[in-house]
Amino acid sequence: PPTSVEESGAESLGFEVYPNPMSTNGYAHFKLEKPADVKIQITDVLGKEVSIILNENLSAGSHNPRIPVENFESGVYFCRMSAGEKSINKKIIVAK
Repeated sequence: PPTSVEESGAESLGFEVYPNPMSTNGYAHFKLEKPADVKIQITDVLGKEVSIILNENLSAGSHNPRIPVENFESGVYFCRMSAGEKSINKKIIVAK
């Protein structure tokens, strides 16, 4: 089943987080139709920012940034991606 919690015009991004659950490293995969300022951050279940994975202007095309979770405690987190006007949250599970 999809793990999307919130989507706002993000259907075209194809945003996926894998593997899920993850133990040391995961990856975010998405495709941009045009260049955009992209921010990917990890928050805990209370919405507190735990880590910023990416915060830069990216070119159009497919991207696959690494999500390092080796220093995270086991638990549930959210991976939020914003690209221009679009944003999406994915639930991720860290299991060690």
